[in-house]
Amino acid sequence: MIRHALFPTLVLEDQYRDADKFKPIFLSKLMNYMTIEGYSNEYTGHVNIHHEEAFAPLFGYITGVVEEYLRTLAIDPETFDINIVKTWMNITKERHTPFHSHEDAHLSFTYYANIPDELEKPIVFSSTPPHMNDPYYGMIRFNSTATNKFNAYDTGFAPSEGNLFVFPARLSHHTVGYGNSELDEGCKCLDDLKKKRVCLAGDIFFTYRKVESKPTGIQPSYNWRIFRK
Repeated sequence: MIRHALFPTLVLEDQYRDADKFKPIFLSKLMNYMTIEGYSNEYTGHVNIHHEEAFAPLFGYITGVVEEYLRTLAIDPETFDINIVKTWMNITKERHTPFHSHEDAHLSFTYYANIPDELEKPIVFSSTPPHMNDPYYGMIRFNSTATNKFNAYDTGFAPSEGNLFVFPARLSHHTVGYGNSELDEGCKCLDDLKKKRVCLAGDIFFTYRKVESKPTGIQPSYNWRIFRK
């Protein structure tokens, strides 16, 4: 019996080898991307962390991992510009990261800069129903007696400091653990930040490096034109 897994979802995990050296630089500079109340996320407008020059080594590393992601799909990464278009922080202690996706991007990533021992919350990637292998809606969920790669709706990973995950932006995910959906107390100083689970999230767009005669994909930005004044 040969069982072919035709459509597995690629989530690439890697470990940043300079994580320990980079961590104090990252945390100290991150205080510049906080509100007065000590918050930093998409809703505070801090979505440009990739423009911090001190973080260039990290984003260079992330770009290299994205290139490997493309190679795994048998795609030549030299075909594309890898544009990091948005980066923001998820800084939590009690609060969960709710079920969501980043469908307005192509790929997304999460990098874990700081994880205190008591805050090792898994990140869970989920297949949005209906499941491709469901003979009818809910058959797998309510009748399977064990989880395997053919029937799984969810797959979780417990990240450690320095872990990077790269995944399709439309792939739903959330963070499990404890607490509730209320905001945690803000980080007013570096010591406050060190007590939190600090995750850098980001979105990536691919644009062709040169004009391509292909029916899909985003042509290079030099081929764009805006007519509105």
